[in-house]
Parts: sequence; C-alpha cells; structure tokens
Amino acid sequence: MKKNTQYVHFTLKGTVLHEAPIGYNSNFVSNSTSTKFLGLIIENTLSWKAHIDLLLPKLCMACYSFRTIKPFVCQENLTSIYYSYFHSLMT
Repeated sequence: MKKNTQYVHFTLKGTVLHEAPIGYNSNFVSNSTSTKFLGLIIENTLSWKAHIDLLLPKLCMACYSFRTIKPFVCQENLTSIYYSYFHSLMT
C-alpha cells in the first residue's frame, strides 16, 4: 500500500479509541487523528480547529498584503486582487 494511505476513526470528544489494525498481506494502513481531503482538514472529532489553524495565517497574510497595496492601486485592481487571493482562500 502507499505510504500516504491512512484512515481516520471518527469519535466523540473524550471517547477512548480502541485501534484495530487494518491491512492486507502484511501491509497495514496507519491511523491518523486528522487528514487533508479536498483542501479541508478533517479531524477525528469532526471539529474545525485544525482547518482554522491552517487557514488563519493565510488569511492574515492576505489582509496584510491587501492593506499594504491599497494606497498604490486603483479600485478595479484591488477588486481583482481580493478575488484572486482572499476570496479564493475563503471559498
């Protein structure tokens, strides 16, 4: 199996997790508490904390860049920059 193959066992917060090995022909899949899937970080407790922690610095950098460049470009270019950088992160 590929080394990047992993599984997430979804649980409630505070629930004790009993791991069972999953594999075939001595190739076992590793267990993970979170994984990235289609750009979203999915945690085993189905909370958004890990995804927000990854997204927050990117959004802060987008805001800083937008605020820094604002005095030097016209409104049309600001709109274009907004949709290409900030809006793409949010969607």
